Amino acid sequence: NKHDIHSILKAIPVREDAKNTVKYLKEKGYKICMITGSFDIYAEMVGEELGITEYYAISKLIWDENENLIDVETVADDKKAKVELFYQFCQKYNLEPKDCVPVGDSSNDINLFKITGNGIAIRTEFEAKELESVAWKTVEELGDIKNLL
Repeated sequence: NKHDIHSILKAIPVREDAKNTVKYLKEKGYKICMITGSFDIYAEMVGEELGITEYYAISKLIWDENENLIDVETVADDKKAKVELFYQFCQKYNLEPKDCVPVGDSSNDINLFKITGNGIAIRTEFEAKELESVAWKTVEELGDIKNLL
């Protein structure tokens, strides 16, 4: 049920330096948006924890009236879905893609990096190594972004 899934997801730690990095970027005037290949419930949880109000999730969990999970809505091409959500965000705020700086560690971020030319790859144990070849910059820690922006 929703409560159990929420409890499981709550146990996944958010990167230690994420909160301070988001706070720093907001103070510098950056508009923050999270576009994740994860579930909507997780995006909402992380957004709330980090103070990110603008977020999009590629996958959605469907609940019945008793909050039992009954289905999952997702897409086959998560790279394409991220780009579509990114363009929605840009349109909503009248932004040019080249003025945005995507940050990621997954192969589904590659097209965002290519479109903007400003992608920042984060080296993690899960990082898609091919991301670095299209990244503007690569950082070891999320907090290192403060030295770039």
